[in-house]
Amino acid sequence: MTLGQILDLLHHPNVVNMDSRTVLACLLASASSIVRPGDGAAAAFAAPPYASGEDAFLSPVQVRSWLTERKSAYTLATRAIPLDSVDGWERGADAIRRPDGRYFSVVGVEVHAGNREVSDWCQPLLEPRGIGLAALVVRRINGILHVLARADLRPGCRDTVELGPTVQCTPENYEGAPRETRPRYLDLVLSRSVKVRYDVVQSEEGGRFRHAQTRHLVVEVGGGFPARTPADFCWLTVPQAMALARQSYQVNIEARSLLLCLHAL
Repeated sequence: MTLGQILDLLHHPNVVNMDSRTVLACLLASASSIVRPGDGAAAAFAAPPYASGEDAFLSPVQVRSWLTERKSAYTLATRAIPLDSVDGWERGADAIRRPDGRYFSVVGVEVHAGNREVSDWCQPLLEPRGIGLAALVVRRINGILHVLARADLRPGCRDTVELGPTVQCTPENYEGAPRETRPRYLDLVLSRSVKVRYDVVQSEEGGRFRHAQTRHLVVEVGGGFPARTPADFCWLTVPQAMALARQSYQVNIEARSLLLCLHAL
């Protein structure tokens, strides 16, 4: 398939899987070295709205300094504990879940497959409560398209913090929660005050998750939206974000997936 054909498929839900989206985002990040002048795909990277350089809100050095500072701003310590020592969860006949139904369940499955290296096995799967949300806020600064990225702290990250989408959460987990406890910009991306550029539900990895889906959302805000951001957020051009994706442990899966969807536009 051509790259254009695959990008077209990103406008349909649950067609291009998570692993493919992640690898293709890395392909686009390295496009300058693999796309020859005159190739049809080159237009996706040379279009003026994606230009980088002196018109970028921050220089590449400033972007790198911001992310490095965010990585050093947090200390994260984790330790393994016995399953029966976990508070707030209960074990049933077919799942481990929270009594309030939030977040996710751990379910056991027996698998029979005719096209895998092993034909049958048993394993646990994480089953999310609802459809997740990965949203990217974009706006033009100096005529150049910028994305509002977040320094995302996750307990499983090898380097503590990675570049993530503007918003990454499961909205159902925050139903009825006080405004101050809701993720920053969640209400903005779900409001009617933004211009929706991309809104498609995509599947997550099926080898560890059961029926996990994430709504991929790209919304555009106008020039009146503040250019100054909270400490954990930063305006980057698309090439600046893609440049970070060429390095290990810098850009998380959801952000890479959204950057690919952005190219589908």
